[in-house]
Amino acid sequence: MIFDGIGVFFLVGGVAVGAILWDIQRDVNKYIRIAQKAHPSESDDAASLIEYVNSSKHTLKQKNHAVWTLGQIGDERAAAALKPYETGTKCYHADDLCQKVLKQAIRKCED
Repeated sequence: MIFDGIGVFFLVGGVAVGAILWDIQRDVNKYIRIAQKAHPSESDDAASLIEYVNSSKHTLKQKNHAVWTLGQIGDERAAAALKPYETGTKCYHADDLCQKVLKQAIRKCED
Protein backbone atom coordinates (compact mmCIF):
# COMPACT_ATOMS: atom_id res chain seq x y z
CA MET A 1 0.00 0.00 0.00
CA ILE A 2 2.83 2.43 0.79
CA PHE A 3 4.38 1.76 -2.61
CA ASP A 4 1.18 2.96 -4.30
CA GLY A 5 1.55 6.33 -2.55
CA ILE A 6 5.21 6.61 -3.51
CA GLY A 7 4.39 5.73 -7.11
CA VAL A 8 1.71 8.41 -7.24
CA PHE A 9 4.16 10.90 -5.69
CA PHE A 10 6.77 10.21 -8.38
CA LEU A 11 4.16 10.28 -11.14
CA VAL A 12 2.84 13.66 -10.03
CA GLY A 13 6.38 14.97 -9.57
CA GLY A 14 7.37 13.79 -13.03
CA VAL A 15 4.36 15.44 -14.60
CA ALA A 16 5.15 18.69 -12.76
CA VAL A 17 8.78 18.66 -13.90
CA GLY A 18 7.69 17.92 -17.45
CA ALA A 19 5.24 20.84 -17.39
CA ILE A 20 7.93 23.20 -16.10
CA LEU A 21 10.40 22.09 -18.78
CA TRP A 22 7.74 22.47 -21.47
CA ASP A 23 6.96 26.00 -20.22
CA ILE A 24 10.64 26.97 -20.24
CA GLN A 25 11.09 25.66 -23.79
CA ARG A 26 7.97 27.52 -24.91
CA ASP A 27 9.41 30.78 -23.53
CA VAL A 28 12.81 30.11 -25.13
CA ASN A 29 11.12 29.57 -28.50
CA LYS A 30 9.03 32.73 -28.03
CA TYR A 31 12.05 34.96 -27.33
CA ILE A 32 14.03 33.40 -30.18
CA ARG A 33 11.18 34.24 -32.56
CA ILE A 34 11.07 37.82 -31.25
CA ALA A 35 14.84 38.23 -31.68
CA GLN A 36 14.83 36.63 -35.14
CA LYS A 37 12.05 38.96 -36.25
CA ALA A 38 13.92 42.05 -35.01
CA HIS A 39 17.42 40.92 -36.03
CA PRO A 40 17.19 38.12 -38.61
CA SER A 41 20.10 35.74 -38.73
CA GLU A 42 19.54 32.66 -40.84
CA SER A 43 19.38 29.66 -38.52
CA ASP A 44 21.62 31.34 -35.92
CA ASP A 45 19.42 32.05 -32.94
CA ALA A 46 22.29 33.04 -30.66
CA ALA A 47 23.48 35.71 -33.12
CA SER A 48 19.96 37.19 -33.28
CA LEU A 49 19.69 37.23 -29.50
CA ILE A 50 23.15 38.82 -29.10
CA GLU A 51 22.23 41.52 -31.62
CA TYR A 52 18.97 42.03 -29.76
CA VAL A 53 20.80 42.62 -26.47
CA ASN A 54 23.29 44.97 -28.14
CA SER A 55 20.60 47.00 -29.91
CA SER A 56 19.44 50.36 -28.58
CA LYS A 57 15.98 49.69 -30.05
CA HIS A 58 14.83 47.47 -27.19
CA THR A 59 13.94 48.12 -23.55
CA LEU A 60 15.97 46.71 -20.67
CA LYS A 61 13.09 44.36 -19.85
CA GLN A 62 13.11 43.02 -23.41
CA LYS A 63 16.88 42.68 -23.35
CA ASN A 64 16.71 40.81 -20.02
CA HIS A 65 14.45 38.23 -21.70
CA ALA A 66 17.04 37.85 -24.47
CA VAL A 67 19.85 37.46 -21.91
CA TRP A 68 17.84 34.78 -20.07
CA THR A 69 17.20 33.00 -23.37
CA LEU A 70 20.90 33.04 -24.25
CA GLY A 71 21.57 31.36 -20.92
CA GLN A 72 18.96 28.72 -21.66
CA ILE A 73 20.43 27.84 -25.05
CA GLY A 74 23.97 27.98 -23.64
CA ASP A 75 25.81 29.20 -26.72
CA GLU A 76 29.44 29.84 -25.75
CA ARG A 77 29.64 32.94 -28.00
CA ALA A 78 27.08 34.62 -25.76
CA ALA A 79 29.39 34.62 -22.72
CA ALA A 80 31.88 36.95 -24.41
CA ALA A 81 29.08 39.14 -25.74
CA LEU A 82 27.43 39.46 -22.32
CA LYS A 83 30.49 40.02 -20.12
CA PRO A 84 30.82 43.75 -20.95
CA TYR A 85 27.37 44.27 -19.39
CA GLU A 86 28.49 42.96 -16.00
CA THR A 87 28.85 45.79 -13.51
CA GLY A 88 29.72 43.76 -10.42
CA THR A 89 27.18 45.80 -8.47
CA LYS A 90 23.61 45.30 -7.30
CA CYS A 91 20.83 45.26 -9.86
CA TYR A 92 19.51 48.63 -10.95
CA HIS A 93 16.83 47.50 -13.36
CA ALA A 94 16.02 51.07 -14.36
CA ASP A 95 19.56 51.62 -15.67
CA ASP A 96 21.22 48.27 -16.42
CA LEU A 97 20.55 44.69 -17.39
CA CYS A 98 19.65 42.46 -14.46
CA GLN A 99 22.99 41.44 -13.01
CA LYS A 100 21.59 38.22 -11.53
CA VAL A 101 20.17 37.04 -14.87
CA LEU A 102 23.33 38.19 -16.64
CA LYS A 103 25.62 36.30 -14.28
CA GLN A 104 23.54 33.13 -14.56
CA ALA A 105 23.44 33.35 -18.37
CA ILE A 106 27.20 33.84 -18.61
CA ARG A 107 27.82 30.90 -16.28
CA LYS A 108 25.51 28.63 -18.29
CA CYS A 109 27.17 29.68 -21.56
CA GLU A 110 30.64 28.98 -20.20
CA ASP A 111 29.75 25.53 -18.85
